[in-house]
Amino acid sequence: MPMATSTITPTSHISCPNANLTLYIPSSRPEKRYLLLCDRDYNSGHGTIDLYNTPTATFAECVDLCAQHTGCLGAGWGAMSGKGTTVCWIKGYLGAWHSAPDW
Repeated sequence: MPMATSTITPTSHISCPNANLTLYIPSSRPEKRYLLLCDRDYNSGHGTIDLYNTPTATFAECVDLCAQHTGCLGAGWGAMSGKGTTVCWIKGYLGAWHSAPDW
C-alpha cells in the first residue's frame, strides 16, 4: 500500500501529479484523511462497488462528498469520456486498481 508523503487541506489546490501520495483533509469532516492517488482508477470492472456518481467541478469537492457519505471508502474523479464534464464516483468498496491517466 502506498504511503503519504505530505498533507494538504481544502485551501490547497489539488493538482495531479503534484498531489500524488498526499493526505487530504476534507473541510466537511476534518477528522478524516484521504490518500490521493493520481492516474489510477478503481472501477466496477475490477471489483469495486460504485455507490453513485455526480458531476463535480473539483477533486476537492469530490473528496468532500465522500467524507459526508456514510460507507464511502474512496472516490474517483475525472473527465467522463464523451460527456465534457468531470464526474465524482463515490465508492463503497475498492477492488483492484488500473492505470487511468487524468483520474
